[in-house]
Amino acid sequence: MRKAIFRFMLCASMCTSSFYAYAEINLGAMIKNSVKKAVDKNGGNSSDAGSTTPSNYQKLTDTKLKDLFKSYPVTNDENPPAFPKVAIRVTSYSKTLEQWSQQTKSPDECITYTVTLWTDAAKSEKFENLRMCAPDLVFNVSFTSVRSPWPVKFNYNENSAQVRNDGPVAPKAPYPTDPVARGLMYGGGVFYFGSMFIQMGYDWDYPHDTMRVWVSGVSNGETQK
Repeated sequence: MRKAIFRFMLCASMCTSSFYAYAEINLGAMIKNSVKKAVDKNGGNSSDAGSTTPSNYQKLTDTKLKDLFKSYPVTNDENPPAFPKVAIRVTSYSKTLEQWSQQTKSPDECITYTVTLWTDAAKSEKFENLRMCAPDLVFNVSFTSVRSPWPVKFNYNENSAQVRNDGPVAPKAPYPTDPVARGLMYGGGVFYFGSMFIQMGYDWDYPHDTMRVWVSGVSNGETQK
């Protein structure tokens, strides 16, 4: 009788231990899956610690473009420098920027763009996948001259008329007038373009400068959320 009771208690103990071990494994798996879902939902990758996040994107201020034009000021109104020149091409942007009233000002409200820098008519350098997000904007500055019109310039050099490309010859109009480009400029884009100008050290309010900065195109084909 005692042997039977002992065997019963031993069996019960083993079953209880197995149950808790099984429950512990399942609980661990549940926690792991929950964490993975939370990370994935927020745009992360649980298997890649180096994945891109809003805090580690490439900024204009991380490149040689920062304060570029401060090194090439206009010293002669009759003969302003033709170079360097910069062509900006927007490749994607947050949908909320089309309607500035719907701006979120969240760290992931961004514009992604490429800059082509021309140091002379034959030498250029591309800076691709640059990103500017809401925390990078320059405030307390009037961007009126960026939007209407953008900018007022006397274009002393030749231009490519309505042909828009990345240079070295600038188009007649510095900003595209197609519906997509207008939607971005008259939404929140004006603050992003104005901030790019300031970061490059370009004085767009000075009327005797050549057209050394222009936007070659705006695309929403890969519009960000």
